[in-house]
Amino acid sequence: MFFKPILDKEAKLLRHDGTIESAHRILRQVLCNHPMALRIQEELVDECKSILDTGAGEELNRQLFQMAETYREELRQVMQEVEDAIKARDEEMKMKLTKEREDLEKEISRMADEMDKLKFRYNEQAVRNEGRIRELESAREGAQIGTRGRMEQTPDPLREIFMGIWNVVLEVMEHQADRDLQA
Repeated sequence: MFFKPILDKEAKLLRHDGTIESAHRILRQVLCNHPMALRIQEELVDECKSILDTGAGEELNRQLFQMAETYREELRQVMQEVEDAIKARDEEMKMKLTKEREDLEKEISRMADEMDKLKFRYNEQAVRNEGRIRELESAREGAQIGTRGRMEQTPDPLREIFMGIWNVVLEVMEHQADRDLQA
């Protein structure tokens, strides 16, 4: 069964039969959901950690540090081989090992740049997300005012259906806003 893995984790499968009651039943079920936050979400939001201080960021830093240490060890070995080649006056080997050393130094520098870029991108994204949140909150407030006015101008037979749906939508938005405030 295609949905079995998510249904095993307490997901619900609901059918919509094309009626308003069916839509209301689905929306009410969604309102009762208790979403589970990922560990990184809890660390970023609840604990106000930067991305680099989260478990994922620490693991990334650990792996990058481990790779840098591996490169440093290889660099040390190459340096030793360079010294040995110098002693043996083997110019060809010396040139090859010098090139290898330069390549490893470039790789270490590239990794340091990647870490700096990661920090910079995270900070940029955080600023964009804050602005987007403010935009969405303003849009939601404007939509509540504008939509209700348009619905009041709708002919009577349709107005009742639209108002019912709109009230459910408002309940969902208020429930989501309450959930966001609690988080």
